[in-house]
Amino acid sequence: MVMVCPAFQRLQRFQIEDLYIQQAQTFILGGGSVFVITGTAAVEDFNNIIGAVREFTENFQLTND
Repeated sequence: MVMVCPAFQRLQRFQIEDLYIQQAQTFILGGGSVFVITGTAAVEDFNNIIGAVREFTENFQLTND
């Protein structure tokens, strides 16, 4: 059985030396654990990866077998 779990998403930007980073983190609470899915890229490349991060997150499943 697939469990429905609460989730929280955080978007953030930060700088490491001369590189500006954008990050999306999704925290999924389920089965007594917290699972974190993180997508990170340079700000100018972030739009190129967010679709894959979103697809992975939407298809993430916890099962209770």
